[in-house]
Amino acid sequence: MPEASPLDLERDQDQDLRDTVDQLYNRFQQTAAATHKRIADAIRSNPHVFVVFEE
Repeated sequence: MPEASPLDLERDQDQDLRDTVDQLYNRFQQTAAATHKRIADAIRSNPHVFVVFEE
């Protein structure tokens, strides 16, 4: 199997590769946003676990 490079995405020669990478990147963006929200919710729900206030 030949290796792919970022230049392959800029060329019109491999539209299948571009479509696949676009789909994966969109999925990554959605998953990252959802993960960020879950982490933020966990920290807000349990600040004592994540934040230490000095007295």
